Amino acid sequence: MIDDTKLRADEIMRIREETETKLQEQINARRQEEEERQETRRRNLKFEQKGRRMRSQHAQEILKRKKASVDSLRHDKQKRRIIQMEEEEEHRKGLREKADRRRKEEVVISGERERKKKEVVERNRRNYNLKIQAEKDETTNHEGLVQALEHEEMALIQKLKNSYLLQQQAYRELEKVLSGSQS
Repeated sequence: MIDDTKLRADEIMRIREETETKLQEQINARRQEEEERQETRRRNLKFEQKGRRMRSQHAQEILKRKKASVDSLRHDKQKRRIIQMEEEEEHRKGLREKADRRRKEEVVISGERERKKKEVVERNRRNYNLKIQAEKDETTNHEGLVQALEHEEMALIQKLKNSYLLQQQAYRELEKVLSGSQS
């Protein structure tokens, strides 16, 4: 029994050593896994930081390019605006010159029209005066003719009255004669 106890104690010791060895191996394995995890984390953190730097640099490059593009567009827009303003000024100047020429032409044309208008008015006035004079002359002639006809009519009426009176007198005398002969 002592031998059995010794064997059993040896076996317990061996199992204990094996368990401790396994436990130490497990601890070492966990320590190794933890170190690997930490190393992986460090690498991931390093890659992440590198990625951030690269993304930041890339974003800055994009920002620089966009800023350069915007500056270029602004510069081009300002150039176009200046050119447009110059063109508009030339156009306005051209329009002013054209308007001045047109006004001068209109003044000349207006003067010519006014002169022609005055000629037409004067010609119409002369024609009107001639027509009025002709109508006055014609009216005077007609009035003279009417007066002559009135005098002639008066004379004829007077003759007619005289003839009528003579006829009445002749008729009375005839009646007297006829009534004296009958009696």
